[in-house]
Amino acid sequence: MDKDCDMVYKNISDIYKSEEFKTYDNFVSLVAKCVWQIRDKDRRGKVWHEQIKPAAFELKKTIDALVVLAGQISMYNAKMNPQCSKCKAAMRKYNYSVKEIERMRTTMLT
Repeated sequence: MDKDCDMVYKNISDIYKSEEFKTYDNFVSLVAKCVWQIRDKDRRGKVWHEQIKPAAFELKKTIDALVVLAGQISMYNAKMNPQCSKCKAAMRKYNYSVKEIERMRTTMLT
């Protein structure tokens, strides 16, 4: 159990230390700062005329980073939750049962 917990902790820390997560974190900080500035100007009755941040290239970079992060998370999940042989056997049995029921239905209807 401790080995599994250590592995999960290592995987999470790897994700947090990755360049993709830093890109995502910077994006979220930039958006939050922009929203805060807009709220502040609105509260003072001023109109927002500045450029909306983040720019398009920052959005693209962040989307690419999120795709990579999703892949890393899926990879770590696959490592931590592999299917055991009992699970695979149960799935095969279920699929076989469904096919047999369908076959019996078609046989009875014809």
